[in-house]
Amino acid sequence: MDNSKDMADVKHIETYKSLIYLSAEGYKALLLLNGGGALAVLTFIGAHMGQINRWVVLPMACFLSGLVSIAVVYFLAYKVQFNIYHGQNPDMTFVKARNWAVYSLVLFSFGCMFGTIWLLITS
Repeated sequence: MDNSKDMADVKHIETYKSLIYLSAEGYKALLLLNGGGALAVLTFIGAHMGQINRWVVLPMACFLSGLVSIAVVYFLAYKVQFNIYHGQNPDMTFVKARNWAVYSLVLFSFGCMFGTIWLLITS
């Protein structure tokens, strides 16, 4: 009976570790998406230097805001782990981190949309 309790504890700990790992990988993916979007906009600016208009500012602002929001997510993820370690309730911090991650994904989507509009206008 004691052995099954130990196995349940091990399973709980391993599941928790895998959730942390998957969350970190998701944050890295959002960071890569927004960073790649900003880099793509800079590349297109270099290729179409004479055709730059106000539409180029919107996708760049979205991608850069997405990068900033991911920095906020990393900080909030640290706060969640800090609260758990100290036995505090991390629910509100977790909700904020999740919302900022969704915000970053929305900004990436808007950046792609505005970037496509800019490409359609300039070509």
